[in-house]
Amino acid sequence: MESEDAVQPLIDLLKDENGNVRWSAVVALGDIKSETAVQPLIDTLNDEDEHVRSEAIKALGNLKSETVARQLINALNNESKNVRKGTAAALGVIESELSITPLINLLKDENEDVRLSAAAALGVIESELSITPLINFSTSPTGSRNHLSPLRVQTFNEKYFEIGMKLNDFSIQLVKY
Repeated sequence: MESEDAVQPLIDLLKDENGNVRWSAVVALGDIKSETAVQPLIDTLNDEDEHVRSEAIKALGNLKSETVARQLINALNNESKNVRKGTAAALGVIESELSITPLINLLKDENEDVRLSAAAALGVIESELSITPLINFSTSPTGSRNHLSPLRVQTFNEKYFEIGMKLNDFSIQLVKY
């Protein structure tokens, strides 16, 4: 059976009553990376089984698609902190510019792990828009507590300072012409 031929039967298994079966179907769909599975995988973000939801987020992130990014942005408002955290990480993998503002907003999430996941995703995307919010986050009590040691904060700030300098150099070059 061709992998694309397996997509629909696997999608059908996402409705199975057994969580292990649903989880296995999500893993297989993630390996196949078919655009046909995007909406069914998005629908599993509301699955009762935390493992199914987590695996669906990984599978969607690995598709690295703007379409998926648009869909995942909605999941940043999910009531489950694990879904919000995983979604932020998946958006970092996709590196979509569309996710920058929602990820910046997530830096204020009530859950520390979610905030750190959003900061990491923004760091991967490396957008000019996220420099100031990330520096503010990295030097805030929330951002530097436990997970961001002073050395990591310094490295983090140096990285964004370097990006800022490159942007400044680029702007100067534009003014010259």
